[in-house]
Amino acid sequence: MRYKLVLFDLDGVIYDQQPSSESNITIKQFAFEQHYNEGMPLDNIIEQLCPLWNPYPGMMELLEAIPAKGLVTNGPTPIQRAKIAHMSLDKLITPELIFVSYQEAERILENENHPYLSGLDSKLSRFEKVMRIAKEYTSKPQPYMVTRALIEYGCSPEECIMIGDQNVDITAAKSAGTLAIKVEGVKPLSFQNASPQIYQPDFTVHKSEIAPALYRLLF
Repeated sequence: MRYKLVLFDLDGVIYDQQPSSESNITIKQFAFEQHYNEGMPLDNIIEQLCPLWNPYPGMMELLEAIPAKGLVTNGPTPIQRAKIAHMSLDKLITPELIFVSYQEAERILENENHPYLSGLDSKLSRFEKVMRIAKEYTSKPQPYMVTRALIEYGCSPEECIMIGDQNVDITAAKSAGTLAIKVEGVKPLSFQNASPQIYQPDFTVHKSEIAPALYRLLF
């Protein structure tokens, strides 16, 4: 291995995300609001999305070959955690190195002494608070999760490389001081289109040969 720690984004990197397919399944904001504010389950939405979550050919074998790997993903906790469980990624990646931006926001919200909370409007609902913290603090392009992974594993940025498919992934990696690989051929997500390409990746691979191409770069 050329790197002490390899960090992966989830959507578009572990599996071939299909924005057009996912957008055809209505995921209303109120469903997430009900989940975060009232504890309502999202089982029906997850059941509809599960057939879309299939790893790229050779990806699971690649993950098994990498001694130290982590996962840093944006998104609502129940959906991202369902993807992780569906693809058995929690059996390949140590739990301490799996970071979901909304889950990190929830942890901050539960820590009354966290400095970020001092400027948070107490009148916001739990859902609104989680959204605000995730957007401004824990989600990529912020380097929060990448930095957390470096601290958790105990390695320097120079010993780590991150793989992502969106500009926000590359920005998070480079802002944290790590190297970055961008997966090309993945359609930019609509809500990330506005994210500018601030940094250039160190390497690029195409999704059509993602597993073998990554193997050549990492080993």
